[in-house]
Amino acid sequence: MKRVLPLALVVLGSIASLIAYFAKDTFLLCVPVDWDDDIPWTERDSVAESRGMVATEFDNTRRAFPVVGATCRATVSPIIDGDGNTGPSYRGAVDVVNGPLTAAVVAGLAVAVLGLVAYVWSLSRSTSTASRGSTVDLPDRQDILASLESRLDVLEAIDLATEWRTDVFHIIEAAPDPAAARRSLRELLQVSESGANAVLAMQLRRLTTSERGALRADVEALRHEHRQLSGRPPDDR
Repeated sequence: MKRVLPLALVVLGSIASLIAYFAKDTFLLCVPVDWDDDIPWTERDSVAESRGMVATEFDNTRRAFPVVGATCRATVSPIIDGDGNTGPSYRGAVDVVNGPLTAAVVAGLAVAVLGLVAYVWSLSRSTSTASRGSTVDLPDRQDILASLESRLDVLEAIDLATEWRTDVFHIIEAAPDPAAARRSLRELLQVSESGANAVLAMQLRRLTTSERGALRADVEALRHEHRQLSGRPPDDR
């Protein structure tokens, strides 16, 4: 919606300018004067009458800018040449600028330019917002993945320990110290050091049937969430 209004201004302004530019002028009056002389406007009517100038004509074929509303051609009384032929004697012509049409063209172009500027500004703002969003979101996503991987590492180690609980008990019971027990657990379960530490700190209630079921559900849920964030296929473990 924010981009529709600027585009509408561009279209409407352009159409208004074209209509004003090509509109025919039928309202301007051509004052019959002799354009060869510099005659004040207040005296042109009387001077034109004294010189025998007749009605002028419109010419709307020219559309220069500022908008030429009409071309006025002034004539004098018919003259007779040497062969007896008569005809008008043209004393000059002048292009009359139509102020209202010119102003309408300028106003339409101004509206179109304003709409175009607003449209370009909205595009640049959207691009800038998207760029800032991608810059901020990327570290957040990586942090979430790292946190999920850390939790998954611990829960998977505990889940394995509940499955291999008999061997885990024997290793811990036979180990001379926690460091030795940690090394043996890593070799048996193929887990990280943090996973082995989690097994050593595991509470015995984890071995109950309900706790083991809840633990497996947590592991599957974390795996599913990790696959979604990392973009891996659903069946990829």
